[in-house]
Amino acid sequence: MITWSIRMVSLGIILHLIFFQKREIYATWAWILLLTFLPVPGILLYFFTGQELRKIRKEEEKEAVGRTTGDNYVEIFVKGEEKFRALLADIKEAKKEILIQYYIIKKDELLHLLEESLLKKAEEGVSIRILYDSLGSRQMRKRDWVRMRKRGIRIKKYAAVKRVPLLFPLNHRNHRKIVVIDHYISYVGGFNIGREYLGRDPRFGVWRDTHLKITGSTARVLRQVFYQDWGEEEVGKRYERGGGGTTVQIVTSGPFSTAPHVRNTYLRLIAQAKEKIWIQTPYFIPDASIMTALKLALLSAKEVRIMIPCKPDHMFVYHATLSYVRELAEMGARIYIYRSGFMHAKGIIMDGMIYCYGSANLDMRSFYLNHEINAIIYEKTKVEEMCRIYEEDLKECCLLEELENSSKKPEIHVKEQLCRLLSPLL
Repeated sequence: MITWSIRMVSLGIILHLIFFQKREIYATWAWILLLTFLPVPGILLYFFTGQELRKIRKEEEKEAVGRTTGDNYVEIFVKGEEKFRALLADIKEAKKEILIQYYIIKKDELLHLLEESLLKKAEEGVSIRILYDSLGSRQMRKRDWVRMRKRGIRIKKYAAVKRVPLLFPLNHRNHRKIVVIDHYISYVGGFNIGREYLGRDPRFGVWRDTHLKITGSTARVLRQVFYQDWGEEEVGKRYERGGGGTTVQIVTSGPFSTAPHVRNTYLRLIAQAKEKIWIQTPYFIPDASIMTALKLALLSAKEVRIMIPCKPDHMFVYHATLSYVRELAEMGARIYIYRSGFMHAKGIIMDGMIYCYGSANLDMRSFYLNHEINAIIYEKTKVEEMCRIYEEDLKECCLLEELENSSKKPEIHVKEQLCRLLSPLL
């Protein structure tokens, strides 16, 4: 009786996937195979991670697509010490408002420094809000926020579970990293709050990331995104113009979006490239469209470089990544393994003319499951600066084929292919 009931539930989910959800076909097949041959774990995995929210609550996501502002000044940070030193300095000078949003916040020395700075600003009457993801910052407890709450700092955790009753979308996380100060200074990129992002975790060593400080009207776009994620209408809309001339476009997407806008941005840049496509990402699990676009670029004799870490922070994802990059390497892509620490930068440079960096990895989780945010920079001198940074990173890399050819070992090959098979479910 129990077995029959499990089979009926599994069949019901399969029919729902086929007739009522418009997923990528390979993702649908992956779910069908899992639910057919492993129904119990398949059912549990589906209810906790696999449900598509786009149709359910799509009206909640006002996508920041095509929001371009042209009066910005952009600074690039690749080291955590420099990024957080600049952030703390800007917080010290804040007069009106500080908005802070991170996927991961950990209780360690970096949070202590941030807390001390924020408490001083709260005493001066500055409005402060902190938004964090309930899963990414799961180490934090209510007691960890007591001092800040008592001093008037508003703190909230993003929990998609509460936003969609009776469902368990644990797989849909808010992966954005946003700071907005006084309506015109903003930060967006890959760094979270934790000692490893300062390079102080021996497991990872040097932490190589990319974060942008954008001073100008782009801050108002990031402010709108923050308030949307907070769940309130934006208030106090008084903006100051920046002093720069860099054009910046902000793109967001998430499980409530009408389309995978960040994925589409990556796809557009790959398709439009005439000469060079340079990618950095800790996780490379592309969907069929991205993979096809990169293969077409290689067949058209365009230069494709992909830089990934030498060590995993998620073993399953890393093996899937190696499977995909090996396939592109066989077609002529140059796959660089960053060996100086952990490569966490997320972005793409197209023809040395445009770059797109932010919170989104080049993987299906960032494309379809997480709330993500990226900035596209069109100003040539700033793109040239990012190219120089990329080329400096190459000095810390080796080519994939220069490593021991572990792919020839049968057990490694099997592991990579199995991880790739299940990658649509990540």
